Amino acid sequence: MNDHVDVCDEVLVDCMLGCGEKHARRVKNHSETCPNQFIPCQAHHLGCDAVYPRKLLPQHHTTCVLFRIKPYIHRLEQDIVELKNNVTLKQQRIDDLEKKSVTLEQRIVDLEKKNVTLEQRFVELDFTNKIAFVDIHGNVTIDENKKIATFGGSGTVRSGLIPVVGVHSISFHIQSQNIRPWNSFGVCVSKNLAECNTVHSLHWTGWTAGCASCTGVSCGVNYGASSSSRNVFNNRVVSGQNLPQIKNGDVVTLILDRNERRLCFKHNGREQTTYVKDVIEQEIYFFIYCRDGPMVVSIKSQELT
Repeated sequence: MNDHVDVCDEVLVDCMLGCGEKHARRVKNHSETCPNQFIPCQAHHLGCDAVYPRKLLPQHHTTCVLFRIKPYIHRLEQDIVELKNNVTLKQQRIDDLEKKSVTLEQRIVDLEKKNVTLEQRFVELDFTNKIAFVDIHGNVTIDENKKIATFGGSGTVRSGLIPVVGVHSISFHIQSQNIRPWNSFGVCVSKNLAECNTVHSLHWTGWTAGCASCTGVSCGVNYGASSSSRNVFNNRVVSGQNLPQIKNGDVVTLILDRNERRLCFKHNGREQTTYVKDVIEQEIYFFIYCRDGPMVVSIKSQELT
């Protein structure tokens, strides 16, 4: 019987800390309420190192400065947590705005590019709408609309300044010309047409009709005289095929591609494989050089296809 009492869970035993209370042996959590259990000050996380029996702790709290300011510190901690949450939300908002800003900046860049493209298109359209014979030299006259040039003999006519970017074309309708012509359709780089009014000019290149009586040169793209190495277009002609003879009623089209830096040609709407490469000059004009008149040429508004 005595052995059973020593192990029985229902037997009342004295508190091991001597608080005077008795409790069943099976009770294991008496220390959680025992007045003699030593516990730390409730402000220990704030830096108070005091440890007292539970029954004396209230008295300590009346004099512990850290315990007295604990509610305020708790409120500050809550405020800090709230501020951190606000900062996180603000940072997220900033990140979102920065992303939108990058998107808007890219949109602005795209719009600026489109604006430049539109402005250039307006320049190109303006040039196309105004394309005409704006300057003449020699034995040549033009009509009041500046679309028809009549050569009584040797002379030169040119268009306005061609824009520095884009693709630009002009089509000449050969209404009539000398039976043995030596006439050229191309581009020039001089405002002074007197400098282009000679076979030996240094300032132009173009499709020359040619004839056997003129130094034996037949149809082709020449730069001034083909023997003039001082010409600005020297060695730039790429000959892909023999160009056809230019006859009465023909349409000769010049296409200056500023992007590819090429001067290409069409004969009655058919593109030729002969062209002039590396046309990099800034100031450049479409022009016609008539070696032997008479000749009548008009500007067509559109190319033949």
